[in-house]
Amino acid sequence: MKRLIAFFVERPLLVNLMLLFIVLGGLAAMGHMTFEMMPKVDLGLVNITTPRPGAGPEDVELSITVPLEEELLKVSGLEKLTSNSMEGISVIAVRLDPDVEDRQRVLADIQKVVDRAGTRLPPDLLVRPLVEEMSTLKVPVMELHLSGRVPEAVLRASARRLADALREVPGIAGVEKIGYRQREVRVLLDPERLQHLRISVDEIRRAIRRREDRTRSRQQGCVSRRVKVPLPSIAYTRTASISDAQEGNDICSARM
Repeated sequence: MKRLIAFFVERPLLVNLMLLFIVLGGLAAMGHMTFEMMPKVDLGLVNITTPRPGAGPEDVELSITVPLEEELLKVSGLEKLTSNSMEGISVIAVRLDPDVEDRQRVLADIQKVVDRAGTRLPPDLLVRPLVEEMSTLKVPVMELHLSGRVPEAVLRASARRLADALREVPGIAGVEKIGYRQREVRVLLDPERLQHLRISVDEIRRAIRRREDRTRSRQQGCVSRRVKVPLPSIAYTRTASISDAQEGNDICSARM
């Protein structure tokens, strides 16, 4: 080591030339480098989300989560599978094997098995299971909060106009509305009136579902909407859950 140091100490011109070449090489390489504030990073995670409003955790697990898990276990190239069955929604997180060579093939296989499992899922699902690959490119770069002491209808209309305007801005890949509540119809039933008319809660629910299905079939290709369902003359009074109404308690509240 002492000989090497002495070699460079005795030749300062050579040292200066080497330093100059290193600086010039760094400057030349800098011009060809790509700078990204948020570079794409493959996290190796895939989420399968399936909503089913009104269903309990156990019902979600047996009717949605289990059939999807059984199909996903047939896919090669997976490292770990985690599922969460909550009220009204099923979320399955799949971690890909980091050593897999063809990642796109694994993603395509996941989509295929999820589509195949659709034949085993409940027929009353409002939307199909959503398969989404987690990536840093899907992290929002900006959040806009819209609030004010105005009716909710005004906030909803303002949020729609703002989202439509942002989608037209060049460079924006997508806009997602958070906290934008979908419209719903709440039906309050009087158990005494139901007993007098000899109508059960299940009959009311089936009538609502049939009307909603007919509405969706007439509106294919258009934006779906919520409609009022004509029901027999029923007094609107107290509120309770559907399960309470089935047990003979006060009133039921149904969500569409």
